[in-house]
Amino acid sequence: MWGRGTSSTAATAADRVVLAELAADAVTENRAAYRKVTACAGLWEAWIERDVQLGNGDFHDCGNNALAEIGLRLGCSRTIAENTAALGMDLRLRYPRLRAAFAAGELDQARVAAAAGRMCGFSLDTAPCRRGRWAARSTPS
Repeated sequence: MWGRGTSSTAATAADRVVLAELAADAVTENRAAYRKVTACAGLWEAWIERDVQLGNGDFHDCGNNALAEIGLRLGCSRTIAENTAALGMDLRLRYPRLRAAFAAGELDQARVAAAAGRMCGFSLDTAPCRRGRWAARSTPS
């Protein structure tokens, strides 16, 4: 397919097929990343709620235990696990449109994390007002 002797038309058609497959794979990968992020957030939240329900005066710190378990299962550090879970919580609680785009596979995890990070200091009322200014900065000149 990529070797010598193929016509430029055949290579172009083959390129289109490969590029279409890459685009489809990227969407699939982004959707899988969304599921991972939301699962981490859900698990973290469930363990924190368990900690609150235990509320018998003993300190269990289930939230930290959840992050350690997530890190172990994902093969990453506790800090990365916390960042992943926190991103999922932010998407659920603060950024529904960003969450929807991520769930649809339109955005990758790095871009979602960057967008959420840029908006983290804003109230729920302020973030939509800033959207236009960020879009203007990110468009190519």
